[in-house]
Amino acid sequence: SRYKRILDQVALDYKNAENQYKIARDESARYTIRSLVNGRVFKTFKEKGELIRRTELAAIAGSTDAFYLQLTVDELDVQRVKVGQSVIAKIDAFPDRIFHAEVSRIYPLVDTRQQSIRVDARLMDELPAGFSGLALEANIIIRESEQALVIPRAALLPGDSVIIKGDRGEEKIKVQTGITTWSEVEVTGGLTASTWIRLNQ
Repeated sequence: SRYKRILDQVALDYKNAENQYKIARDESARYTIRSLVNGRVFKTFKEKGELIRRTELAAIAGSTDAFYLQLTVDELDVQRVKVGQSVIAKIDAFPDRIFHAEVSRIYPLVDTRQQSIRVDARLMDELPAGFSGLALEANIIIRESEQALVIPRAALLPGDSVIIKGDRGEEKIKVQTGITTWSEVEVTGGLTASTWIRLNQ
């Protein structure tokens, strides 16, 4: 009978101690910084010994296996951008490489300062060294044309015309254009691959 009482008391003490441990653990957890995701710490905003208030940003952590490109698209072009389109990007830190991505999200809010829309693209290629926040330039592929005849955009005059050299000297002719980028223009009619055109300065 005495043995059973001692055994019950030990079990009760153990249960109380376990409850006290859980309470102490929950209390101490309020002072422990932990991330909700596994990954890498990219930046910390506090030094050792500094006080961190609740909801205050202490660090930025993320996965090095899932980078995305944060792009800015002019509002005049956003109607041609769709989720799933391919993206070709050049990152300044790696000038000899071309990276591929895919449009994953188009934000519906316009940035009124730049009159632009934010577009995110999931990076398909591995990013060397896992750096975050790198500067880049990207092209979203909205249409493709095989065996296209292109000219420098600087050669195109207002009204879709160019200056060519013919038998009678230089003359101005009108051309039909297709896909246009920042530096080149596709010509769908009015020129041949052997036509000499003047580049406007």
